[in-house]
Amino acid sequence: MKKTTAQKPVLFTVLLLIAAMFAAAAFTVVFTFAGFPSGIASSVGRLIITAVLMVIYRTCFRWENSFKGIVFALPALILAVWNVAYNTLGGAVLRADILPVILTALAPALFEETIFRVIPFQKMQENGFSALKTIVITAVIFGLIHLTNIVGGNVIGTLIQTGYATAIGLLFGGIYILTKDPASVFLLHFLTDFSSQIFTSQPTSTPLWGLALMLVLIAGISVYGIMLAKKADHQ
Repeated sequence: MKKTTAQKPVLFTVLLLIAAMFAAAAFTVVFTFAGFPSGIASSVGRLIITAVLMVIYRTCFRWENSFKGIVFALPALILAVWNVAYNTLGGAVLRADILPVILTALAPALFEETIFRVIPFQKMQENGFSALKTIVITAVIFGLIHLTNIVGGNVIGTLIQTGYATAIGLLFGGIYILTKDPASVFLLHFLTDFSSQIFTSQPTSTPLWGLALMLVLIAGISVYGIMLAKKADHQ
């Protein structure tokens, strides 16, 4: 019985992800048929579902903690710095239309942090999950979701993206579970996506030095996230 109870938050998380993604996809189809560009339609759909979830699960969002944990979040800015440096050195050009990029970066930041971090973390900890166990489970799920890009894509590239997403899950998860500060992780996720999407294209290949630095970055942010989770368990 205890084992079954412990598994419920994980099942809840998976069902939440499926429901939220299908609902967002449905809104995307509707807005696309209404004449919106696909990127804008997807963003609007995600924002609508996020707003609904924020109302339904409002007790999970501790807005009174907003930006109180920003000190622990600052090291995560290295992701945005990496995106800018990598794309600039790779010859990518900045976009002229920044406003659409703000929307397409903001929507996944709010949507993904809500369904992968804020709500699941609350449910898991209510059921006795440790902070470390919570961030590992959700980070793995977050990473595995990116395996869907393997369809029609590059296998090696997809695996790297999956590892990178898992590391980001550990990083953002560690920051959030220690600080209970939704605003900081929303902002960090936004800056991470925005710093990548402001370029018109991305390098088609990664040099060995870039791959080596990427692996170091993945290891570093993973360790940092785990350290924050352990700190939360000790409090």
